Amino acid sequence: MPTDAKQLVENTFGRHSADELWTGNYEKVLPLSIQDFDIGAVLPAVFYMFRYGKRRGRGKFVETFAQSGSARGRSKVTIDDVAAKLAEGQGFAGFETPTGRAILGDLLLTFCLENKNRLPGRDQQVQKVAPTHFLASWVGLPKEVGHLRYVPEMLVALLANQDGEEVKINSENDKAWFPVGCRFEDNELLRPFSHGIEFSRIKSDRKGDRFHEEDTVSIDELLMVRIAQAIGEAPAEQSGKNGSISNQRPIAGLAARNFSEDIRLFVRAYADVIPRQAFLELLESCIAVGLTTIFTSTVEILTSWTETGELPSASKQRPAAIFVDCSNGTSSELRAAAEQSMEDFTRRAERLPVILMVLRILDQLARRDPHIRKQNVLTSPDATEWINLLGQILFGTHPQASQFQRDVERQCGTLAEALEEEYPEEA
Repeated sequence: MPTDAKQLVENTFGRHSADELWTGNYEKVLPLSIQDFDIGAVLPAVFYMFRYGKRRGRGKFVETFAQSGSARGRSKVTIDDVAAKLAEGQGFAGFETPTGRAILGDLLLTFCLENKNRLPGRDQQVQKVAPTHFLASWVGLPKEVGHLRYVPEMLVALLANQDGEEVKINSENDKAWFPVGCRFEDNELLRPFSHGIEFSRIKSDRKGDRFHEEDTVSIDELLMVRIAQAIGEAPAEQSGKNGSISNQRPIAGLAARNFSEDIRLFVRAYADVIPRQAFLELLESCIAVGLTTIFTSTVEILTSWTETGELPSASKQRPAAIFVDCSNGTSSELRAAAEQSMEDFTRRAERLPVILMVLRILDQLARRDPHIRKQNVLTSPDATEWINLLGQILFGTHPQASQFQRDVERQCGTLAEALEEEYPEEA
C-alpha cells in the first residue's frame, strides 16, 4: 500500500518541519486561517480577550444546561434545555408551564442563541451565542475558540495596537481607545455592550463582574445576563502558551490601520445613537468589510512581492480594485465590467496558496540559519523586514541564497524520488 503524501513529506523533511509546512496559513503575513467562519460568533470571543487578555478556554455552558437524564447524553444542549433551566431560576417568573417555556425558548432563539447549521426549532443542538451583551463572553460558544480561525485574536491585536509579541493587560494610565483588561467604559468596543455591569477590581476574577438588577436593559440583554448568571463564571483561559494572544499584524499595514480607525470612529459615532440591534448588525458588516479589504490588500501586496522580492511601503499599498455592479444586472456593460474585474482578482488570489508555501519554506530555512539568527530581524508585531529578507533569498541577492537554493534542491530531489517510487503513475 503506497505511503500517504504527508508521510512522504515527513520522511523527507522530518515530522516537525512537515507539520510547519503542511498548513495553508502563514501568520507573519496574515495572522488568521483563510477559511470560512461565522462573523456573528466572533465578537463574544473578542469581548473575552479584551476583558482578560487571554484566549478563551472551554466554558461551562454544556455542563450547566445539559439534561443529565437525556438520551442525547451530556454533550449537547438544546433551546428547550436552556429554557427549562432558566425557568427554574429566580430571574424569571411565569414561564413554568410548557407554553411559557416554549415562549422563553423562542425568545432565546431569536435574540441570544443559534442552532447548529442555523436549523430552526427548540430541539436542535445550540452551537453559537450572539453578542447581545458583554456577558455573552461567559457562554463559551463555539466550544473551541480555534474554530473562529484566529479572527478574534487578530481583531484584538489590531485594535489594542500594542508593541511586543503578545497582547498584554494595559495599565489604568495607558491612553488607548481599546485597552485590554481595563474598565468597560474605557474601551470603546466594550462600552456599548456592558450595560448594567460593574467591573471587578480584580482583573483576573472570572466571577467578579456583577449585574445591577436595578439597571434598565432590553429584553435580549436581560436574557443574556440570565444565561450568564446561570453559568456563574467566565470560561477559564487556555493553559500554557495557547492562552496568549498573538500580537502579530497583517503585512497590509495601511488596510489594518484604516480598519482600526474605522471601527473606532463608527463605534464612537453610532453606539449611543441608533438602536443597539441595528448597531450590532452594522458593526459586524464594518468588520466584514475591513477584513475583506485586508485580505484583498494582502493578495495585491504578495503579488508585488513575487515580482520584486520587496513589500511595498504602507503609503504605496492599495486594496484590490474590484468593480461591483450595483445595477442588479440590468446593464450588460456594467455586468461585464464587474465580471471581468472579479476574474482578474480571482486569478491573482488563486496564486496565494503557492506564494504562502514559498514563504513557509523560506521562513523555515532562514530561521534555522545561524547567520540570519544573529541579525535579530523583527518579525512581530510587523514582519515586513523579515518578508523582505525572504525576498532577497528568493531572488538570490542575499549572501546565503545560493546555500539555501542547494538545500531546497536536494530535499526536493529526495521527495521527487520518493513520489516516483510510491506513485509511479502520477509521477
